[in-house]
Amino acid sequence: MRCRNDNVTLGKSKELELPTECAFDLIKRHVKIKIVGKDIAKMLKETIGEVMGHRRHCDITEFEEMLDAWLENIVRKYGKVERKQDFVAECSDLHGCLKAISAHCDDTKCLYSTIDRFFVDGDDDVDKDCVLLCSGHRSKGLEWDRVFVLRTDLMPHPGAETEADLKQEENIRYVIKTRAKRQLILCPDQRPG
Repeated sequence: MRCRNDNVTLGKSKELELPTECAFDLIKRHVKIKIVGKDIAKMLKETIGEVMGHRRHCDITEFEEMLDAWLENIVRKYGKVERKQDFVAECSDLHGCLKAISAHCDDTKCLYSTIDRFFVDGDDDVDKDCVLLCSGHRSKGLEWDRVFVLRTDLMPHPGAETEADLKQEENIRYVIKTRAKRQLILCPDQRPG
């Protein structure tokens, strides 16, 4: 159901992959969506450039093969280096997000235009009949009439082990749960309604 001023906030999860999967689930249902994160769009485009090297464009099958090889190379090179685990995880997120987007494209031109079409800086660039997707961190300082929180089963995140990590999780949970002006809907499953 489309409603004015709706937001879907994601519990702490893969920063890129889950919003992208959710976005395409909603698009298939003919729901207008935007994803908060122009900086994510920039990272995705930079990753496409890194994967493509000197090439400007190619068909999507060829790009996906190069993207898989790119990630395999990073994992092979840095996968066992403890201080590089965050870097490897970020690259894996970028890979997953680009794979989710590329599944709906024929070539890299489409990939670039899809990224431009869906990613925004905040809720200022969003039509009133659009559902906005963002992570809990990106929702800080923003409010909506209705907020759907996905993957509440990941709050606190299973990787939070130290007292400081758990405190951070408690803080972000507070931010997430205070974004709704009228209605807060908690969803433990990742797929919307």
